Amino acid sequence: MPDLIIKNADIITMDPGHPGAGAMAVKGGRILALGREEEIMARRTAHTLVLDLDGKALCPGFIDAHLHFRAMAESFIDVDLSPGSGIRCIGDIRRRIEEEAKKTPEGGWIRAAGYDETDLAELRHPNRLDLDPVSGSHPVKLTHRSTYAHVLNGKALEAAGIHCHTDDPAGGIIERDLETGDPTGVVFNLGAFLNERIPGIDDDGLARGVDSANRELLSVGITSFQDASVRNDGTRFRWFLDLKKRSLLVPRVMMMTGYESRSGCETLAAQLPAPSGVSLGGVKIIIDETTGKIFPCRKDLDRMVLSLFRRGVQAVIHAIEETAIAAALEAFGKALSRFPDSVHGSRIEHCSVCPPDLCRKIADLGIMVVTHPAFIYYNGDRYLKTVPAHQSPHLYPISLLLENGVAVAAGSDGPLVKADPLSGIYGAVTRMTRMGKILPGGRGISAVEALGMYTVQAARAGVEQSRKGSLSIGKYADFIVLSANPLKVSPDTIKGISVEMTFVDGELAWSRESGEK
Repeated sequence: MPDLIIKNADIITMDPGHPGAGAMAVKGGRILALGREEEIMARRTAHTLVLDLDGKALCPGFIDAHLHFRAMAESFIDVDLSPGSGIRCIGDIRRRIEEEAKKTPEGGWIRAAGYDETDLAELRHPNRLDLDPVSGSHPVKLTHRSTYAHVLNGKALEAAGIHCHTDDPAGGIIERDLETGDPTGVVFNLGAFLNERIPGIDDDGLARGVDSANRELLSVGITSFQDASVRNDGTRFRWFLDLKKRSLLVPRVMMMTGYESRSGCETLAAQLPAPSGVSLGGVKIIIDETTGKIFPCRKDLDRMVLSLFRRGVQAVIHAIEETAIAAALEAFGKALSRFPDSVHGSRIEHCSVCPPDLCRKIADLGIMVVTHPAFIYYNGDRYLKTVPAHQSPHLYPISLLLENGVAVAAGSDGPLVKADPLSGIYGAVTRMTRMGKILPGGRGISAVEALGMYTVQAARAGVEQSRKGSLSIGKYADFIVLSANPLKVSPDTIKGISVEMTFVDGELAWSRESGEK
């Protein structure tokens, strides 16, 4: 007999075998039945809770197929330098750092994030000369909104061991004064290098960030996410397990790993009781072009992908522009020629600039794409100003990928933008930026296709389609209540739809009325 019955609902199942229903029954954290209201209500007992939605929409919980939870938690603790916080110029950044220095204990680190040089009046990165006069005794690290650039003041450079004789780490760049050779404080693609040399946020601060990030995810209807940090390892896996055990993190977690840290995580995952709420995803490989060359080199990339195919491990390749996407596809093609029957589930992450010939090759190889339609809305106006003319027709070509038969899922890449699936659905359907301009790169897709990117296709991206992604009998009872049905409203109103309630395992995890369970 059911624990919960939901009736009088506009149910979007995302299950083609059972497309519509008037009511749904839940038992033991799983979907027990869907059907006409009178049929489902006939299963009611004295112990069954009945929820009347008064015609509101019910759909599967959103799955964010690519975000960075640790960075997201830290972003709630960092000083906010995003354009939305009122930062318009380097002077604003200086004032914000000076204010933080006054309330930070002597010698304590100041961390700030979210600046974007293209939104600053000076159209350049701040540097150590901007920060040193206002930061006092404090080491300062600024993180660019993309996370691929950082700015360090003099004391932070000292702490990181960066000076005029420091060689550029592999794949990274230390910007230097052209006359003196001294570091300017601006560095590119040195995230891992800095993490090894700069102390992290203290436990109390991180706990506050985790709490804020957990509530944010639930408030936008995310019931599962795939963590895509290349620095994920056994320590991070244990951290996620601890958060779940202590009920500090409600959404389900699938954690990708870096290539070198995979073996230890597999040993740990094999010892887990089921279910733990944390599972092991694919291996993330970043193709980086910061220095102007492909890193890792093609030979190493081919070797790594072939090794993953040989072991039956999902390969997840970060590739943003044409050269990187082509290199990823070449590596995938070579691995498939050796292991044609491998159930590889291979993915390209981002695929931000992808011309038609590469779209066709992705389809031919059966590779999945996980991209970020919310970037169309949040970052589209910047793209219109900065993306070269020869690339702009190929920006986030979601419709072209779908027309070629590519399976496409969506993630936020949070905290780069707000982890808000409805903004992503809006961006995919309308291709409209925040300033009301249309981003080139193809037509908008249908609302059902866009919703699928955050449900059934996102589950497929994690090779979890048998457990989640649709409202189907036997799957997890992870679902959300929306103020309106995104498949029935005008496209320009999709971003105004609100999440009213979020359920995980058939239990209310968040509601707009109370702000929490």
